[in-house]
Amino acid sequence: MSECWYIHDDIENRCGEKRLSPNEPCSYETLSNLMIFYMTHEIVDVIDNVEFFAEAMVKEMGYYAYDVITISEDIMGDSFDALAEKHFSEHAHADDEIRFIIDGEGYFDIRDPDNRWIRMFCKTGDCIILPAGSFHRFTTTFSNYIMAVRLFKKNPRWIALNRYDGTATEPHMQYLASLQKPRLTTLGPSCDDPKTPDCTKIYSIPFPQELDEKMEHIARRFVETNGESLVMYCTGTASPYVGNESWCIDCISAKPSVIEGFNKLCDRFGRKKLVFVEVPVERSSYLRNPDYPLRRHKVIKLQSIPTLFVFVPNTMRSLKTTSWWELLMLKVRTESPTPDEIINW
Repeated sequence: MSECWYIHDDIENRCGEKRLSPNEPCSYETLSNLMIFYMTHEIVDVIDNVEFFAEAMVKEMGYYAYDVITISEDIMGDSFDALAEKHFSEHAHADDEIRFIIDGEGYFDIRDPDNRWIRMFCKTGDCIILPAGSFHRFTTTFSNYIMAVRLFKKNPRWIALNRYDGTATEPHMQYLASLQKPRLTTLGPSCDDPKTPDCTKIYSIPFPQELDEKMEHIARRFVETNGESLVMYCTGTASPYVGNESWCIDCISAKPSVIEGFNKLCDRFGRKKLVFVEVPVERSSYLRNPDYPLRRHKVIKLQSIPTLFVFVPNTMRSLKTTSWWELLMLKVRTESPTPDEIINW
């Protein structure tokens, strides 16, 4: 997916880009929050090894089978327009929709929780998963051609549930409910429940542009409540489509050490004196992007993942200090976290 952006609500000119004026880009982090999975492969690898990639994805993601579908005006002739209209009718499915583009290009549109349309441009090499119950639609570009691998569960209920006839209501409500669940982190679900003051405060900050704003609140509360240790962990985003594991192999390897080290901090200080902040790093935003915000952040200066920080209150600073990092003192920064590094400072 080379780009995604918000679009007009009308259905005219479906094959065009339909951008707003001025253009309003969407982010991969937003798509991840909508439970959309995205990955891309080199074009030459895909074209030459369709069966290899498809069979590997079936195995890795727990699906049962696959087929190859071609949507082409040249091949389909008079039946193309009817199928195109059907695909562009707003609908949902009771199962996830998985597409692995092996040739051509097209647009997937999906509704966000505010009912705004997001257009995702997918081309050869892209794999995209739209979650069950999400309202979406599809169209080719003006090329009127796309070839894709479809992945299936053993007994797929492959029925388009139209938004406006009521058949999609239950799957869509289940999808919306899933969006409201606490984000999963390395330590489990994010948790900041004032009704359980003895629990560890676990935060997730998925949008790098919001990190400073969120950390202002978290750091001040940490200092005001006489916290002992704040752990910030930058790790590759996990996906429910691959067993809630990170896309980053090194992050998967580091996970047990992070958990063990944090539990040792809990033994030393007590859980209610600790804060854990996970910063999930979205693959498509981060890789090969020198302008990724956390790479240029004044304090984070992210060079690789995983990266773990341990902060303590800065007793030399007043709460009137404007920047969150001035309220804290850095004790540990490591790209290869071990329990001893996390605890021994």
